[in-house]
Amino acid sequence: MMDGTGNVLGSQVVAALFGYVIGLQISVSSYRAGRTLASWCHLKANPHIFDAELRPPDNDRDKSLRFHHHLIARVIPSIVALVLFLLYLLGDVHWNILYYEKLWIACLVGPLGTLMRWKFSTLNGELESNNWQWFPIGTFASNVIASVISCLINAIFTDMNTAEDWSLTYDILAATRLGFAGSLSTVSSMVKEMVEISEKNPYHDKRAFIYSYGTLVTCCLLGLLVYSPMVRFV
Repeated sequence: MMDGTGNVLGSQVVAALFGYVIGLQISVSSYRAGRTLASWCHLKANPHIFDAELRPPDNDRDKSLRFHHHLIARVIPSIVALVLFLLYLLGDVHWNILYYEKLWIACLVGPLGTLMRWKFSTLNGELESNNWQWFPIGTFASNVIASVISCLINAIFTDMNTAEDWSLTYDILAATRLGFAGSLSTVSSMVKEMVEISEKNPYHDKRAFIYSYGTLVTCCLLGLLVYSPMVRFV
């Protein structure tokens, strides 16, 4: 859309940036609303946590329940993920639905993006400059790298015009974009960090603005630098 290649309306930089800004503001508003709603529900369901007089004494049964709840919270998502993976694999192998081939491959490469994202998060607050230690460089790097990977794959897709190209190679690239790059990038962490930065600093502070819009502009520019030359000149 920003490059304009293959688009009837041509390059639409302003419209694309406007859409990104609107999407970012909706994400921030949704995060704040969800956080407030979760606090209300938590207070309603657990009044004893906020009122010492209502707090029951701990006993072995409560500790056992907490352990089982913790175990269930870990086991159930794992079972659901495994079932979905097997269904996607079955849909590809048994019913020959090519769409599911992309999905089960994405399930395999997705954890790699998640682990890389987690590793990058350890870099947050590690910038040597005291003036920039507030900057979540790990999250920033994750989103930028994921955007570049997605743009690179999209550029490769523009040259895949033959029937042979729409095969396993296409599905692997599409799964990498969906699974690896999708898991590496993170809107939720970015929005959470934006809200925390804005709430920890004075109202007129520009740090949250620099982080949020700096991420958007950097991802767009680097994405165009990768995508446009490959589409126009290669």
